[in-house]
Amino acid sequence: MTLILAKTTSHNIKFPGTYNYFSAHTKKISKKYKQDNITYTFNSQGYRCDEFENIKWNESILALGCSYTQGIGLDDKECWSYQLQKKLNMPVVNLAQHGTSIFYHLYNLEILHELNPKFVIVQIPDVHRFTIFPTDIKKDVRNLGWFSISHSTAFRRLLKKKEFKPALQQRSDFYFMKVWSENDTHLQYVRFAVNYIKTLYKDRCFFFGIGTNCQEPYLIQMHAEVYDQARDLGHAGPMSHRNWANQLSHAIF
Repeated sequence: MTLILAKTTSHNIKFPGTYNYFSAHTKKISKKYKQDNITYTFNSQGYRCDEFENIKWNESILALGCSYTQGIGLDDKECWSYQLQKKLNMPVVNLAQHGTSIFYHLYNLEILHELNPKFVIVQIPDVHRFTIFPTDIKKDVRNLGWFSISHSTAFRRLLKKKEFKPALQQRSDFYFMKVWSENDTHLQYVRFAVNYIKTLYKDRCFFFGIGTNCQEPYLIQMHAEVYDQARDLGHAGPMSHRNWANQLSHAIF
């Protein structure tokens, strides 16, 4: 069986998920890492794991999430998925993708359900994100942001940048969700996705959020160490990933 998950382009990017138009990210590498030779391993579908046909899915734990789980700015062996694999002596398959929403991973988890993985761990991405899937899934999906009142200032600032112009029409599609209301309406959609995954995988699934983004429906709350940065200076570093692996190993067993 040929397994086709949502189309990605991560393997074309040196530091996947490093966005130039956010001040939190930079292509400059932290001085303490300058002498490092790091390895980003991507399979033919752009996921940071082995080729799908070589994976024993029913013996593996699936790790899904956004750039934090994908391991932006980190060597393969520094990611929490690899660290957890070492601790549990069990294969952990990193299926995370930068910039994605929970709906992106729900799409993939529906496909992967029939392969009967041992466990599923989902790091919930920013709740203000939404994924639009094209009719032909072999084309790139669109991972866009929706914005609540608290994000309106950042939204206006980003609209001034030329690279955001093509996305304006797509963002207008989200008005039916009433995301400009003062209530966290968008959380209802995240709860739906989480409950759907729970229905599919029952007691084999675990969810966690990172830092201030950790709200209901997260079951486990993680924190990035303040002075622990990855090489892109915008993501959590190796120490944080080791800590997350420790917490997850205790949660699962």
